[in-house]
Formats: sequence, C-alpha cells, structure tokens
Amino acid sequence: MISSSFFGHLTQDARVAGADGAKFLSFTVAVNDGGDAYFLDCAYWSTSLLTYLKKGSAVFVMGKLRARPFVDGKGAPRPGLRCNVLAVRLAGATPRDGENSEPQTI
Repeated sequence: MISSSFFGHLTQDARVAGADGAKFLSFTVAVNDGGDAYFLDCAYWSTSLLTYLKKGSAVFVMGKLRARPFVDGKGAPRPGLRCNVLAVRLAGATPRDGENSEPQTI
C-alpha cells in the first residue's frame, strides 16, 4: 500500500459499516486536482467522527491507498482507489448543538 494525504470534500454523509464484527466509517472524498476530480472511497476504523463527517465537509485525510477497480453504471471497468484512513483533520466543520466546536485530529 502507498501512504498518502489529501484534502477534499465529502460527497455524502459518512455511514457506519461493518466487517468481521468491527465497525468503521465509510465515506467518499472528492479531490479537485487542477480541474480534474478524483473520488476516493475511505474506511476509517472508528465511529467517533460520525456526527462531523457530513456531505460537503472539508477534510484532510492521511492513510494508505490501494487499487480498487470497479464497474460503472454503464458496465465499463474503471480504476478506483480505496484509502484505509489513519487520521482525519476536519477543516471548518460545524458540529451539532451541544458538541465540541474545536477541529479534531484523531
């Protein structure tokens, strides 16, 4: 796997998923690179940031990338990347009422 860090915005709210009895957050980050958009599927092995990872949230992600090709809606094979997230930095997140408003690094 390749270590990487990137900045982008969530395409939808994070959701809780599970594998082998362990829960994790699943989310997709859209990264703009000089006019080209890339979408990285992410798995964060904690559920602590669920209330903060909302559609449009700006995030800085550090993790390990691996290739994960997929078939698009038209049946064509496409390249893809999956990131096993090691840390997430929230940039400008707005918490819900009564929650800590400080940016968090986990």
